[in-house]
Amino acid sequence: MQRKTVVLFYPKTEKENINKNLPMSLLKIGSEIKNAGFSVIIIDERFNYNYQEAVAAVIDDIVFFGVSSMTGYQILGGLRASKFIKQKNENIPVVWGGWHPSILPRETLLNENIDIVAIGQGEMIARELAIALSHGLGLEAIDGIGYKKTSGIVFNRPRRFCDVNEFSDSNLNLLDLERYIFKGPLGDRTIFWNSSQGCPFHCGFCSTPAVYGRRWSGLSADRLLAQTEELVNKFEIDGITFAEDNFFVDVERVNDFSMGLLEKNIKINWATDARIDQINTLPEELMVLLRESGCVRLCIGAESGDAHVLKLIDKKITVDDTFKAAAKLDKYKIISEFFMIVGFPNDPEGDLKLSLAMIKAIKMKFPAHQFTPFLYTPYPGTPLFDLALKKGLRIPINLEGWQNWSILAPNTPWVNDAYLDKVNMYVKCFYPLAFPSKSLEYKVNNGYKRVVYTILHIVAQYRLKHDFFLFPVEWKLIKFFYRLRLKYNIFSGFSSFR
Repeated sequence: MQRKTVVLFYPKTEKENINKNLPMSLLKIGSEIKNAGFSVIIIDERFNYNYQEAVAAVIDDIVFFGVSSMTGYQILGGLRASKFIKQKNENIPVVWGGWHPSILPRETLLNENIDIVAIGQGEMIARELAIALSHGLGLEAIDGIGYKKTSGIVFNRPRRFCDVNEFSDSNLNLLDLERYIFKGPLGDRTIFWNSSQGCPFHCGFCSTPAVYGRRWSGLSADRLLAQTEELVNKFEIDGITFAEDNFFVDVERVNDFSMGLLEKNIKINWATDARIDQINTLPEELMVLLRESGCVRLCIGAESGDAHVLKLIDKKITVDDTFKAAAKLDKYKIISEFFMIVGFPNDPEGDLKLSLAMIKAIKMKFPAHQFTPFLYTPYPGTPLFDLALKKGLRIPINLEGWQNWSILAPNTPWVNDAYLDKVNMYVKCFYPLAFPSKSLEYKVNNGYKRVVYTILHIVAQYRLKHDFFLFPVEWKLIKFFYRLRLKYNIFSGFSSFR
């Protein structure tokens, strides 16, 4: 009997299960498989804790079991699920896709519970695999995969990079979308979405070039508008964050999308990512159009306040460029969330000092802007990875070892937990409290929150004015309450001071 069901599995992204971003990769892949005539079941481990029962119910009809995995914690859940499938029926092919198997395909295939890896864009690979496996055909003609044969591991030809407009529209019925709608700064019913793949730049810390080869493709403005309209009309979405590798590669597309929102009277607040050099070259009329169409926030990779670091990572910007972007966005009342990276191998203390100075200078002048720090984590396939190895980085020897690789915790020998804690103390506590944004003032506008905030605000201002950071009792209390919130789901009103 021909099998007709494909099960796609999205492992938990973090131990504490905080992140509830829509699993866009599986939604896109599942839509392609569905259009080929197959039944599709998407299992998100962040919600489906007891997924084994659901899988067991269709075990005899599964064409293949697909796992999407980034480097890090998702590997743990993906391996558990893969082992479960093989224990139930060792003949069901287990296919891994996503960034980690795309970058380290051979190492991934060495795991005994994985049969096939998809390298790069997975939409058409998944469709072709479903057809071939359901009909008992060979895999030799499917570009972009590696797989096991009795003679060993085999890799087919690389797959061409596809224009994403060649792919099927996302089938919103494949997921319970309500699970991914949340209340946030953009609106009461906000969702993450995605409209493009790839990036033409080559930042030294980023894995995107290793996966897509510095190529980029985005949905046409018309298709993106149609998707946005469906989300607004069908699900009453009032806020969308377009989580992209690079939204502004095609400026004409951005212009047409923004204009379309106004012409169609689509009322949403929206946010996305952008590069500093892109923002600084956007014409005034497009900046006005962005704001009028509902763009209220841009996530921007400032990365560092250290000129040497910016050169090291080939960011192609200067510190002065970051100040210019901050001023320009403030002029058009678009809030920026500047992403920072600290802890690079050459001089982690020095780059932290210069980055903190830049943050302080921008916050003093433009308090509405926000800063989010990440610890530099060397990822395989990135330009800086070899430098990290020379500086003493020790990497895992198998797939299982990569499950603890995370930007949320140190894995590099030149920094430690104390360094990361210091970064968070400044950027998540002292600076935003000393120079509060309007969103923070709105959060604490009454009751006990206002009293607590007022005290912390005065203390933070004193600390920064006098460079006095000994005995940070307030920071320890903030972390304590935050841990309680995560563990017991209490103190729901407590959030980061941003």
